[in-house]
Amino acid sequence: MSRHFLLRMMIVPVGLILVTALTARAQETQVPIDSAGTIQRINPELESKIALFPEYRDFQEARLYRLTDSSFTLEISYGADGTSQRERRPLTAAQVAELRGRVTRAIAERAPSAGLNQEGRARLLAGTTIMGLGYYGFITSVAIQAESGETAVALYMLGSASSFFIPYLVTSKLNVTNAQANLSIYGGVAGALHGVLLYNLINGSNSNVYSDGLFQGRAMASLLGGITESVCGYIVAGSSKLPEGKVDVIALGGTAGLGLGEAMAYITGFDNTSESAGMMLLGSAAGFAAGNAMANMQHYTPGDAYVLTASCAMSAYALPAMFYLSGLDVSESNGKIHTLATIAGGAAGLVLGHYLVKDHEFSTPHGQYIALGTGAGFALGLGVAYLISPRGGDGSIYVGSALVGGAGAFGLMYSLLQDGNRSRTGSSNLRFDISPIGVAAFALGRGPVAGSDITLPVATMQYRF
Repeated sequence: MSRHFLLRMMIVPVGLILVTALTARAQETQVPIDSAGTIQRINPELESKIALFPEYRDFQEARLYRLTDSSFTLEISYGADGTSQRERRPLTAAQVAELRGRVTRAIAERAPSAGLNQEGRARLLAGTTIMGLGYYGFITSVAIQAESGETAVALYMLGSASSFFIPYLVTSKLNVTNAQANLSIYGGVAGALHGVLLYNLINGSNSNVYSDGLFQGRAMASLLGGITESVCGYIVAGSSKLPEGKVDVIALGGTAGLGLGEAMAYITGFDNTSESAGMMLLGSAAGFAAGNAMANMQHYTPGDAYVLTASCAMSAYALPAMFYLSGLDVSESNGKIHTLATIAGGAAGLVLGHYLVKDHEFSTPHGQYIALGTGAGFALGLGVAYLISPRGGDGSIYVGSALVGGAGAFGLMYSLLQDGNRSRTGSSNLRFDISPIGVAAFALGRGPVAGSDITLPVATMQYRF
């Protein structure tokens, strides 16, 4: 047997060993180092409180990595003789469980705040402070019925300041996730309106709101409703461990439900204050239920929720706009038809958006780009219409141009960004594109291209089986 043959035989197993070792190292995954799953690493500040590694004089950090289901590595970085050192300890699953128990107990006893998830706390405080300055400070002075201008200003300042300091103190030792922040902020906004609607439903008066204490009563109901729903939103999101994307979809459903309730009150002729309030409250409840059901059908990221919102808003405008451009006049007799078209368009937009984000994982920035781009396209259409429309002309050019701008921008932004947001489970079978040229042709009342059989589609949808 030749030496070359023996050499080739040795290279094969050695190569396999090297590949296996490199692959195992590449597949190391960092995992939480505590039992609760909230601590990813122990830094010098946390180590100074829990003192789990006193043998390392210049401790820098400790991280835990999983190699297999039963094999782990504890990596400890520290300083020695002015140089940075790293020690790696192999651990079994039982040893990791024991280590995590020690970390959890030490944190609970000596550093309880270290295990908190407060990623959404700054967002929550920003939201409550803005609401306080913009609304709750004012409504507090109205609800308490200040007797002088100086008292009203003082109450406004106190109410505004409380919107920051009270949540700041209350949440200092509590978990505040992004989902809790979002649902709490939404509750503060929607609850203020729900409080007024509930007051109107119970009071049932169409009299002047500035008389008989009605304005003060509505202000107090709004204040209490907003505070109650803000607190409830925080508690529900935390106790149910709702993901941020699901919270955003539920909030969208509640908002759409309010509009649906008002629209149905108009269509059915319920123009009494009490009747209209009842319809809006029912619509809001139905919207929350529908949003929750939709969010349970598939996983939503916050970016997906932005895409869903843009689709719903654009479709709610597009269908009545098409009716208007087709020659249906906006009069009292046809107002209900346009309202029904808005409802149908919004519902269709929710269904369309639900499928547009299916099997995608839109990042938050990409979802925001699509939503902002849709709004910017709508504004661009209105601006162009203002520049080119004759003075004294009808509103068709504005309606059509806004439709072209908004729908075209939504389709363009979605087409540009959808391929960069594939789900980890694989690519989507559904592909949807909006043609700005086709939308423009429809808005201008153009059909097929003159002298040919070519048509201009408004949108195309493909599904791969």
